[in-house]
Amino acid sequence: MKPKLFVLSFCLCAILFNSCTEDPKINPEDIVASGSCGENLTWRLMKDSVLSISGSGDMTNYFYDSPTPWYKYLSSINTVVIGDSVTSIGDWAFNSCCLTSVIIPNSVTSIGEDAFSSCVYLASITIPNSVTFIGKGAFYNCQSLTSVSIPNSVTSINKYTFTACRSLKSFTIPNSVTSIGVGAFGECTGLTSFTIPNSVTSIGEGAFYNCQSLTSVSIPNSVTSIGGWAFYQCHALTFVIIPNSVTSIDKYTFTVCRSLTSFTIPNSTTSIGEAAFAECTGLTSLTIPNSVTSIGYGAFRRCSGLTSITCKATTPPSCEQNAFDEIDEDFSIPLYVPQQSINSYREAYVWSDFKNIKAIEQLE
Repeated sequence: MKPKLFVLSFCLCAILFNSCTEDPKINPEDIVASGSCGENLTWRLMKDSVLSISGSGDMTNYFYDSPTPWYKYLSSINTVVIGDSVTSIGDWAFNSCCLTSVIIPNSVTSIGEDAFSSCVYLASITIPNSVTFIGKGAFYNCQSLTSVSIPNSVTSINKYTFTACRSLKSFTIPNSVTSIGVGAFGECTGLTSFTIPNSVTSIGEGAFYNCQSLTSVSIPNSVTSIGGWAFYQCHALTFVIIPNSVTSIDKYTFTVCRSLTSFTIPNSTTSIGEAAFAECTGLTSLTIPNSVTSIGYGAFRRCSGLTSITCKATTPPSCEQNAFDEIDEDFSIPLYVPQQSINSYREAYVWSDFKNIKAIEQLE
């Protein structure tokens, strides 16, 4: 009886092994390539250009000098299907793939650095509520991306997350996000409107730089810091409100925002950084509150549309060189200051260049 039992056991094991390793629905001849991409994950590329990731656990993190195992097939990948037990998408996982669609399951909790960067044909993506982390540059240079949904589980938009997503026209940040990273939406030239929720406390450097179609933005009172270059070269920006929670306007924040016609500097602001409003040629009037104590190099340089400047500070704010250079030919535009401070302004560095200093009271 033992030989029969042995044969029976062997056959049973063989059947179970084959059922676990082979999908009867798949013709082996349709498999282009396959391999592993994690301790318990495998990948398979089919002739129909579908790359599938199956198994459980985290994907391996890759980099430009340690590329993905499907690197040589990048131009052949149109669709990515990630299995229901995969918990992370690795760094550089699908960088430069020619994919047009991707399915991310609810099991995924993190999307790695540059995971989908330069996927220039990817038009839309839905990020499930399970995701709590999105790495820097995750969707960098996804030029065809028109819509993306960020779940409430995400608390920050990382560095360069959506940089150069030039087809992205509108974007809503969920109330869970507390910070917008460096360059997060830089060069999103199709972006026309943007809503920043009250949960956001900081806007990183260059967050919206060169967003040339952005016409208006409202910054909530929760924001306490705005990084330099944040709205640099936003040519279409006509209206922006800075809340009283912001105490300084950093360098190059609104440089070359040529459509900006009016701007209110809040009473909480104590400093205006280098070239903060340089070449804002659409500005026709400027009011500097009495809270401002310092104005940086070239802060209002080449604001040639200005017809008057009002500075409410009784003590002239310290100014660095060229703070108001090239606003007109000979500094003849009116500068309105408190009556008791006229002589102080006439003697102060940079302010003394103005030839037509008048009392604010004359405006009333």
